[in-house]
Amino acid sequence: MRTLLLLGLASLLLACKPDFSARLSLIDRERVLAIQGEPAEVRPGERVRLRALVVAPGGRLDTTALSWSFCTRAKSLRDNNSVGVECLRGEGNAPIVSSGTQIDVSLPPEGCRLYGPDVPAGGQFRPRDADGSGGYYQPVRTELDGVVIHLQRIRCNLANAPVEVSRRYQREYQVNQNPAPPQLRFWLDGVELDPAAIPQGRTLVVRAIWSAESRETYLFYDPRGQALVERREAMRVSWFADAGEIEIEGSGLDEGQEGESAETRWRAPASPGIIGFWAVLRDSRGGLSFAESRVQVVP
Repeated sequence: MRTLLLLGLASLLLACKPDFSARLSLIDRERVLAIQGEPAEVRPGERVRLRALVVAPGGRLDTTALSWSFCTRAKSLRDNNSVGVECLRGEGNAPIVSSGTQIDVSLPPEGCRLYGPDVPAGGQFRPRDADGSGGYYQPVRTELDGVVIHLQRIRCNLANAPVEVSRRYQREYQVNQNPAPPQLRFWLDGVELDPAAIPQGRTLVVRAIWSAESRETYLFYDPRGQALVERREAMRVSWFADAGEIEIEGSGLDEGQEGESAETRWRAPASPGIIGFWAVLRDSRGGLSFAESRVQVVP
């Protein structure tokens, strides 16, 4: 059984007998590629819509076979994973009644205590550290062909910040928004191609282009300087296709880099046909969107 872990900017494939020659970018079976929370950032207890991108060779799927649950146990401080082993196994999780690729649900109210900076009751665990963007996340578990963990960003109070800094943060911090779906463009030798006329066997440059508004600036608390600084989101694209070969499975821009696109190289299959191509765009605060293109490979 394969366990697929979607953790913010990274996708990690775990298996009992890993096949290191396998490429995550090749869609050769039913898979959950990404889960989007809308809104992208909410307080514990608030409502969120979870939408899963489920695909298979031939296109996108809308299935009722997707079951969901909330992880409800804080992971041990000795556990280096983003979520605890119990969460992955489904032990002690809180089942979500709804099923399918899209559900509406209220987050557990204790998220900032279990997975954030609030001091847990009983003194068994210390407050959690924020991620590199200063954020905290409620893990949500779903299962199809393996287990997928979605990390839903939750808004918590600052930890160990001066009172005035905390007040300013509450006033001025802009909650994260999901980026708009990117545009997919296909290029060969510097010439843009029609997706309905992609030559077989050729290696193309594929670009995902996002809007300037999709890449947001945000306030970040610097605990060393005990001050708020303004930062700009990093952007990352994961690439997938159900045929051909993607050379670069993940690309993007770091916070200090300028630009509004990321690219990869894709070698089209040697025979004609209709190919599914997907790009999953993530920002560094847990926001997500995706784009799909049905590409016609021709002689």
